Amino acid sequence: MDVSYKQALACCLLAVVCGCGAPKSSNDTAEDSNLSAAGEAKAGGETDATAKSASSASSASQPELDRLDMGNQSAGDASVGTSGSLPTLALPEGLNPQISLIYPSVSRAVASEDPQAWANLAVLSQQIAVDLATANQVDSSIDFFMQSGQALRKALAGGFAEFPESMPATIFVFEAMGLTARDQLDAAVGALDDAFDNGFTRLDLVTESNEFKALWNTDSYIKHLSRWESILAEHFAALVQADLQATKAFPFSFIANDVYGIEQNLESLKGKVVIVDLWGTWCPPCRAEVPVFIELQKRYGDQGLQVIGVNFERASTLAENTKLVTDMIRSLGINYPCLLGTEEIHNQVPEMAVFPTTLFIDRRGTIRLRLDGAREHSYLESAVKFLLAE
Repeated sequence: MDVSYKQALACCLLAVVCGCGAPKSSNDTAEDSNLSAAGEAKAGGETDATAKSASSASSASQPELDRLDMGNQSAGDASVGTSGSLPTLALPEGLNPQISLIYPSVSRAVASEDPQAWANLAVLSQQIAVDLATANQVDSSIDFFMQSGQALRKALAGGFAEFPESMPATIFVFEAMGLTARDQLDAAVGALDDAFDNGFTRLDLVTESNEFKALWNTDSYIKHLSRWESILAEHFAALVQADLQATKAFPFSFIANDVYGIEQNLESLKGKVVIVDLWGTWCPPCRAEVPVFIELQKRYGDQGLQVIGVNFERASTLAENTKLVTDMIRSLGINYPCLLGTEEIHNQVPEMAVFPTTLFIDRRGTIRLRLDGAREHSYLESAVKFLLAE
């Protein structure tokens, strides 16, 4: 239990915080979570994407203490406050001294029922919970995740709306994880409901993560699942529509053999909706997105979808690059053709700056959507559905 919870927390700190909302436009770069310049790839340079993502998650997931509006409060003694039905938790020992200094006054301030005070408690409790989970103090971390969610509801009910982007959704998701671990399943579903109402978009984390497995067969979960799917369908449909309108078409074509020697001619695919995924086996966000393309090809291939991978690899020889791709095809079970990218293909994409870059081409052969960086399953599927329906 302790180990799985800590592992899930580490994964979710990246996925929840960095992926709560899809970018508003296909022109967004998402530099913190996607690999960097294609120019570097051409030159053989490599960006440490893992370190960049971890750094981004750390800075995004741990609320900044200087965001707290302490007013004229002073730390005073170490007692904690009580307000209504929500007594604040005692602070465990061994935490950041700055937290130990300000937590007592933050706790006492909620007695005023001021929404700002509740917001401060929500933010600070979330950071304490993350710190405790990182230190493997699982039970205490759950307590503070739950306190964070309860305080957040008080703040929102009081009209406070100045949280950092995606923080409310993040707080509610971690509260739901804690409630699930405590077998408070209906309450966990309620927390997830609050998360989706506040912009959470990673439904796959809920439907696939073992930390939520206990919910899957409950009446409450089954009842709410269709609502969450509807919220996301509407959300992503609007994003896709906006991005389709913003995308400027450009000429793009290729005739090349894939890694198994079979010719792939983009022109011959007119009449189908085509996804061209420009990626590399060395790119973590690229690899993470591939299972989505596998699923889309499986689900929509009979309806006229064709995915093609164009790989930009970094080995020194053609044979080595080919092996990298064929090994990845076998490892991931890729069910669509992949070919090695060339400078000619790369140069057709204006100002290509990140991997992955994904092109959506309609049945007439026109590029309708360009995505710089990885996107969520629901977004990609929404784009496929729209183009297939035309």
